[in-house]
Amino acid sequence: MINKTSNRNLSLAVHASLQKWLLVLIPHLFAVIVVFSLVQVSLLLSIILTFAIGYSAYYFLRLHIWQGSTKSVKLIYRDSRTNWYLRDSANNEKSVNLLPDSFNSNYLVILNFSDNQKVKYSVLITPDSVPEDMFRQLKVALRTQ
Repeated sequence: MINKTSNRNLSLAVHASLQKWLLVLIPHLFAVIVVFSLVQVSLLLSIILTFAIGYSAYYFLRLHIWQGSTKSVKLIYRDSRTNWYLRDSANNEKSVNLLPDSFNSNYLVILNFSDNQKVKYSVLITPDSVPEDMFRQLKVALRTQ
């Protein structure tokens, strides 16, 4: 949750939510349906494509829902000088830069970060993963940065 504290202007614990589950699973299920119903390919190729789609779903579930990947983010925070920090799945805190390709809308916020070693991190924030007023506060903070 986003909280105002004395040493951290914004703090957000990243966790799973129903909308995140749907955001990951629905496109992958749609891809499997397309492979088996619309694409006229051999059964073997359809099975191979289904395994590839399943692996992609597993990767994104592990990254954003289960937070078991080395690039999973558990906590992000911003100090009063608009410096961003994150805590990864190994509980390492890192100073990161918010990348300009981050996305901010009414229904989804995608924060893309890069650390000093150019390792990129991505965080999905949906309205049901934080209280409504805190989601709005994050969106305003991103627009004014």
